[in-house]
Amino acid sequence: MSLTGSIVILVVIIARAMMKKVPKKYVYFLWAIAGFRLLCPVSFESKLSIFNIRPLRQSVETVKDLPLITYGSGHGAGAANAAGNAADNVSAGAGALNASGTNLIPVILTIVWAAIAAGIICYVIRQYFVMRRELRDVNEVSRGIYAGHQIDSPFVMGVVNPKIYLPKGLTDRELSYMIIHERTHIRRGDVFFKIIGIMILALHWFNPLVWIAYVLFVQDMEMSCDEAVIARLGESIKADYSMSLVSLATRSNAPKYSVVPVAFSKALFGRKEVKMRIKNVLGYNGTTKLISTLSLVLVAAVGLVCLFNATSFADTDYDDGVGAGAEEATVEATAVADGESVAGDVDVTLDDNGAEADIEGDATLTIDDENGLPVDVIVDTGDGEVSSDDDFEAPADGMTAEEAAQASAASSSSSACVGYNENNIFGKRLPVVEGIPVDATLNLPAGTVVTDGSGLECYIEVGKALAGDSFCEFYAYAPGDSVINDFISALEDCGFTNVDKSGNGDCYIVTGVTADGINVMVERAGSYFRISYFVEGVENETTVNAFAHVG
Repeated sequence: MSLTGSIVILVVIIARAMMKKVPKKYVYFLWAIAGFRLLCPVSFESKLSIFNIRPLRQSVETVKDLPLITYGSGHGAGAANAAGNAADNVSAGAGALNASGTNLIPVILTIVWAAIAAGIICYVIRQYFVMRRELRDVNEVSRGIYAGHQIDSPFVMGVVNPKIYLPKGLTDRELSYMIIHERTHIRRGDVFFKIIGIMILALHWFNPLVWIAYVLFVQDMEMSCDEAVIARLGESIKADYSMSLVSLATRSNAPKYSVVPVAFSKALFGRKEVKMRIKNVLGYNGTTKLISTLSLVLVAAVGLVCLFNATSFADTDYDDGVGAGAEEATVEATAVADGESVAGDVDVTLDDNGAEADIEGDATLTIDDENGLPVDVIVDTGDGEVSSDDDFEAPADGMTAEEAAQASAASSSSSACVGYNENNIFGKRLPVVEGIPVDATLNLPAGTVVTDGSGLECYIEVGKALAGDSFCEFYAYAPGDSVINDFISALEDCGFTNVDKSGNGDCYIVTGVTADGINVMVERAGSYFRISYFVEGVENETTVNAFAHVG
């Protein structure tokens, strides 16, 4: 949440700069978008989401904390819910932390995070009660309005039944300014929104962008109320209102005012905020229907691109930013016949169905897909540039294009290669396969139990606790034999001994073990392919591998 929220904060700051001359009430709306991303862990998917942009999506995926279960793009929102269910059903994982040798650093960091977050909340609650104690002797001068000498600056307190508190000794003109200002806070529910802002600050205290966003959020809140006063009483009061800002700001330095919207305080942000608000007041010239409409359109546009998650097909996007599943996209390709390019260039169109290859004569189509995904295409003569990486042969007689693509995927994947994963439950550098989509990744401590209806029955037997720590990846399809041979060499380089491959063709098993007891099992049966790392445990006094109940 914090990373996606940070990206949205940057977008909001950019939009805020573009809306410099726009009434601040519209800028104030933008912070609701950032607040949603920082508070809500789930959202709907949209093709318009900014997180469909490849660098942003990859950044979000790279910095994810190590979860119990993470899913590839093929599972979508349903898999995310299943992962949540699995986390809820880990019954014995905590007790096995030390016994299984799990890295305790994440636990320690979580405790530190929770302690500081709780400290911030406790500080705010303390300041609230300090204010309540000081307000015991104030006098009610009008319904819902209180005044007292112990009050330095006007503010609103209370969410359900908000009240206005004012300093004594103010002129009638200053009172009218402040009452309109504070009633604007009440009408918009700013006390509630500031409480939400403080909660977000406590949850994301480690993120400097969140602190910057909170400062700007409060500034926009106050400046929009300033503009409401000018809009209500007219531009003739700008000078007097600015003098009130200066006069009252010098009286309110107490940190206790950080817990409520304060109209004229410099307690939080100092003299610069006062100067900024005066400059905004003097420069405010009202608004028009055109400006209001354009402002709302911009706010809505920011919401459309920032409130939604990337679509599930975004993981298989092509270099032009549109992938399989899009209504239509054009990529570069070349038709080749008898080893030489066919005269003229070609355009390749991808449709919702994947598509089929339509090439005149006995030809081969080559297409670049950095993810190594085989695709079917429709080819028409047109203008385009040559680009090729992976071979995709036109379907033979009696074979559909979809069957040809599946056969190509099962038999070979030229972009597949051996890689390494260190972000696993063992904290070790373990060989994996890259260049092939991963359907699901399991990172499970000993004792994990999955209940019926969790959505994980296809991976883990219901009601059976894992006997040991386990790390497993399920792939969309199997790599070629050359990659498996490289994988076996990588296992031996990483300290695995007794590495053995039994079986041939599209049905085989590779096994091995390290000196500290980490087992590996690579399984292929047709298009089914997974890599499993596990330690052995004891169940009913019989030694079993940790994946005895993983299917």
